[in-house]
Amino acid sequence: MQALIDLIEKYRPGFARSIVPSSEEGIELLEDAVGPLPGAYRRFLAAMGDGMGDFEVDEATFRASSMRAAHRSMPWLKRDRFLLVALDGSEAVWDYYFDRVQPHGTDDFMIVRLRRDPDFDARHGRVFQAGLEELLYYEAFRTVRLPLFDHRVRLWQPADERLARFCSPEAACALIEKLGFERIAPATRCALYERTDAAILLYQHPISPTFSFDLACDDSRELARLAAIYRAELGVTNGP
Repeated sequence: MQALIDLIEKYRPGFARSIVPSSEEGIELLEDAVGPLPGAYRRFLAAMGDGMGDFEVDEATFRASSMRAAHRSMPWLKRDRFLLVALDGSEAVWDYYFDRVQPHGTDDFMIVRLRRDPDFDARHGRVFQAGLEELLYYEAFRTVRLPLFDHRVRLWQPADERLARFCSPEAACALIEKLGFERIAPATRCALYERTDAAILLYQHPISPTFSFDLACDDSRELARLAAIYRAELGVTNGP
């Protein structure tokens, strides 16, 4: 998790001083309420579990004390499969959960979105990110790094299934690297790339090859040139 803090600090100086780690006692209290915690979640809590500074994931609340309070006030959260990790503060109220039957890496789990409703059927939940660390790195790059560029475009895999078969995430990453971008670890399902004048953030659906990516540049002409290459070689199209 220190690498994530360093990444945000690089582009938002002072961030590291603004975060608040959870105490070991606080982590143990949460574990008493919900059961064993994934290693990725423990690392997050130990780094910024009581305060994420000015790093935000949409309108979500990840604070450990809020998770403990939620379990006290919403007894239906005590499920074997799903572990609440963040509360959605928007009107939509689709909270964030680990899906503990869908591992990612050695100690992380897929993140899904479920409605805050005791009668909600989890089969209708939304698959969101491959894991918590993927989510945090993706959102950090999206909200901290990309806004530093003046020009931006979103490109999508072709809607035509016949074309989409030849437009894979692997092909997209290979082309990105061919054009001089360096990949930032440790995200593996999604991909973070940058070079001195541009950055690319690729999102890949956790359980399918569907993907899209944001391309950001300092120079509008370079943005247009790169986008034209991706369209010509991958068949991607402009997104919303």
